Amino acid sequence: MKKAGSTTNHGQGDAPDALEFEYELAEPPEKVWRALTIPELLAAWMMPNDISP
Repeated sequence: MKKAGSTTNHGQGDAPDALEFEYELAEPPEKVWRALTIPELLAAWMMPNDISP
């Protein structure tokens, strides 16, 4: 089991092709997903942006 905030890279040599981040958040998954997928909520959490799913 990984610790909260740990990282794992899956790749070969010095150039990994993927990173995996695992965090334990204090909010339920539904609330976190909304914050990541609704632009106004994402802007309040991080910064205004034009990221689209």
